[in-house]
Amino acid sequence: MARKWLKDCVEGHENCSQPTGNIMPTRLLEVEHTQDQKHRRVRLCETYKLKVAPYAALSYCWGGTQPIMTTSENIKQHLTRIHYTELPATIQDAITITLSLGLRYIWIDSLCIIQNDNSDKLCEMGLMGSIYSQARVTISASRAVSVREGFLHDRAPLKSTMRSPILEYPYRCPNGEVTLVSLIHEAAIPDVQEKSWEPLSRRGWALQERLLSPRIIEYGSFQTRWICSHNDGIHSDGLQQGSQCVADHSKDPDTMFSRALALIQSGQNRPGGTQVTEPIAMPVYETWKDVVEHYTKRALTLSVDRLPAIAGVAMRFSRIVADEYCAGLWRSDLLAELLWRIEDPEEVVPRPQEYQGPSWSWAA
Repeated sequence: MARKWLKDCVEGHENCSQPTGNIMPTRLLEVEHTQDQKHRRVRLCETYKLKVAPYAALSYCWGGTQPIMTTSENIKQHLTRIHYTELPATIQDAITITLSLGLRYIWIDSLCIIQNDNSDKLCEMGLMGSIYSQARVTISASRAVSVREGFLHDRAPLKSTMRSPILEYPYRCPNGEVTLVSLIHEAAIPDVQEKSWEPLSRRGWALQERLLSPRIIEYGSFQTRWICSHNDGIHSDGLQQGSQCVADHSKDPDTMFSRALALIQSGQNRPGGTQVTEPIAMPVYETWKDVVEHYTKRALTLSVDRLPAIAGVAMRFSRIVADEYCAGLWRSDLLAELLWRIEDPEEVVPRPQEYQGPSWSWAA
């Protein structure tokens, strides 16, 4: 099903963005099928040696120290081979999905960035926006708390997590397997969504990964969703199937962001960015504030990443409004954006010892 979603989007959705240039990450994982899944061939490759090729990107929770990473000590070995059986469950599952989509390459930060090389980390961090925006598809492991958990294991039955009645009937899949399809009343969907505040939804970096990705396959606790510009709603294997989502996503950040982009791309802004008129710019600034509000509810392992983790989104906004970005705020909307406040004054914490932004910015 996911392969069909991807094919339909790439070939038939005119408003879904395609890679705009010969931009590839510095490194990618090359993966190949083998008869024995346990011996799948995986290796790190440097893309300057490759022709431009489509790749997937993984958005996931680290969940602590990684069991395997690329470092300056093992990069030569990783360029030759990475043993599939040594990879944690989430990365193994991501490789399975990559191959099932007919792709050969995937970008995963822990393996494609030299983790003990600060200069390499800074360089790749600056490319994060383009890495996700240029990916053919982003695999979102939303349900996994850590890289060790995986995301392709069986889900809990819907009837054990919902109060509303469910009608189930058998369905034969294209591969011949028989499963159960669950039908529920649309009014019950918000109950599920409220409970499916996924682990990945709490991670700061993941917001940028989601907003900048042209296509996302999200593996959640209750459903697998396809998200792209063509479908403001979702395809779902756990709830409703169709091109429209019955729930209200007006406050969902990627929905708001896509609306702002559509507003500007409808002909109001020339390539490269120009100063847009106030009626056009205001919805964009309002969208930025909503995105920041959502972003600041998420957690970052390192507080100094507060601005870098949203820099790719800011760069995309700068192309829209051609405005000066000032440590999380926009110069033309500065008077309004300086009115930010802490949502719960009782949750005030001491200022971090490490500098992360000027005192007048929410990033401080």
